[in-house]
Amino acid sequence: MKNNKGMILPVAMGFMVFFSAFGLGAIQLSQMQGQSAAQQLSSTQAFWLAEAALQRSSANSCQETSGSLGTGSYSVSRTGTSSPFTLTSTGTVSNWNRKLQATCTVGSSIFSHVLTAKETINLDGSPGLVTINSYNNTGSSKGNASIATNSAITDTTGVVTSGNVTLNGQGVLPNGDPWSPTSAYAVGDYVTYNGSKYQCVAAVPAPTTWSISSAYSINSYVSYNSSAYFSKMIIPATAAWNASNAYSANTYVTYSGAQYRSNATIAAASVWSASHGQYTAGQEVSYTNGGNTLRYRCTLTHSSSNSRRPTNTSYWTPVPPSSSSSWTATNPSNDTARWSSADPFTDLAHWTVATMNSNVTQNANINMPSVVVPDDLKNLASEGAYRVILQTKNLTGNHKFSIIEVAAFSTLHITGHTRVYLTGDQLLTADIINNHTLYSLFVWLDGNLIIDPGASLEIYADKKVYIDAGSSVGPNDITRSRDFIIYSTYNSTSFSDYGIEVNLGSEFTGIMYAPDANIHFLGTVFGVEIFGAVAGKNIYAQAGLTSSDAKLNIHQDESLSSFNPNGIPSSGGSGALTDWAEVQ
Repeated sequence: MKNNKGMILPVAMGFMVFFSAFGLGAIQLSQMQGQSAAQQLSSTQAFWLAEAALQRSSANSCQETSGSLGTGSYSVSRTGTSSPFTLTSTGTVSNWNRKLQATCTVGSSIFSHVLTAKETINLDGSPGLVTINSYNNTGSSKGNASIATNSAITDTTGVVTSGNVTLNGQGVLPNGDPWSPTSAYAVGDYVTYNGSKYQCVAAVPAPTTWSISSAYSINSYVSYNSSAYFSKMIIPATAAWNASNAYSANTYVTYSGAQYRSNATIAAASVWSASHGQYTAGQEVSYTNGGNTLRYRCTLTHSSSNSRRPTNTSYWTPVPPSSSSSWTATNPSNDTARWSSADPFTDLAHWTVATMNSNVTQNANINMPSVVVPDDLKNLASEGAYRVILQTKNLTGNHKFSIIEVAAFSTLHITGHTRVYLTGDQLLTADIINNHTLYSLFVWLDGNLIIDPGASLEIYADKKVYIDAGSSVGPNDITRSRDFIIYSTYNSTSFSDYGIEVNLGSEFTGIMYAPDANIHFLGTVFGVEIFGAVAGKNIYAQAGLTSSDAKLNIHQDESLSSFNPNGIPSSGGSGALTDWAEVQ
């Protein structure tokens, strides 16, 4: 025992070291297990965020999205401009990233309509003509455009549209004046007749008053007895009736202010003579009394004498066309062989029943969110005003300007993929608009903003966009309308407060998206051409102000029906997700 006394302390110390190490290891193991559980939770939460972000993007027509939730964040990027898209969603929690990819498919683009309005569309072709049609990816006209609005479409005189009209509200056609049988009508004119509304589809000349003796060419218009008629054949001049003449069937004559047609062959009548001898019943003669020659029919067989001349009603009765069964009084209203009614109900060559269009679907309910300027453009330093006056310039890349001004026979070429934010906080060079209006984009006086082949341009405009006086804006190829988009953040405060205007002989090829701004097109005598698609708060498409030659032509690019650029949801609503997969 004495020899073992010295061993107790070392043995005790050994046990203490062992158990201390064991306890420390247990604590470290517990901490590691806790840390691993926290990391697993963060990874799982990041996955959930990525998954939820995909669902959010899908619900918003496969649009890109980003945001934060709790201690995590998410973002969805999109590849492609036409459905189906590839979405890549990243969820991040505590430095843990999980990434998912999926295919997202949506319905029709908002640009499947050539005109889309959050509120109203006013198509005004008086005076002049507003024409709306479409073209395909070869530029060939197909004439089948569509229009959509969340409120009402007002279709006024002189509008030719084809295709479907979708609206929430009631399409309104102009009242139209009562049809007049003495008036001329131009294509597009509206009239009312017998309780119905009609639109002129071929010009109608002012009818002349029908004359019983006049000659008429085919399709001559005449008015008669408060109605109008057009000739179905060439009508020769009509001769005056002669009491002695023979007439074949369907011969026309005039007599005593009226026109008559023979019902059968009529033999010639001999001149009455007192020495003729016997006249038999039914025999007809001509007789002049007081300078007026008439035809008479014998009613009683008798021997001729001066006392039995044709004025003696015991033996004779007068048979002029007006009282003879051999003749029928004719005029445009009853002579259907020669004349046809020209009233809107009957004259289908010149009139059609006026309807807003072939199909009207109410409750469009198209989602048109406000424009949000991308942060990467907002955060750029402003480069001030960019002016192209009496010169040619090239532009590409991302920029932030106060205004782009192209004027006086100048040209701005977009040579690459270009995105521009225009704040509109500087006046025009000469401040030619006397009310000191601020503009983001101002192209006028034969100015040209051309998107070169292979290039594209996105404009985000805070202030007004004005294209006027023979200017041309967009790609030179109308099948490239998707290469130019104007996103307007302008907020119109009244109907005449326009955020975008295209006027006076100008041409625009591209896309306009201005959900809070009113858009105005004014053709005037020089005409305006719009190619692509337009979406705005209210759209006022006006042929002109004073000239009947004014014209406004709006052409829908049919290839845009599947075009869904970022920031603009599909008119078809939510997207459908397929082919989910986690990626690194």
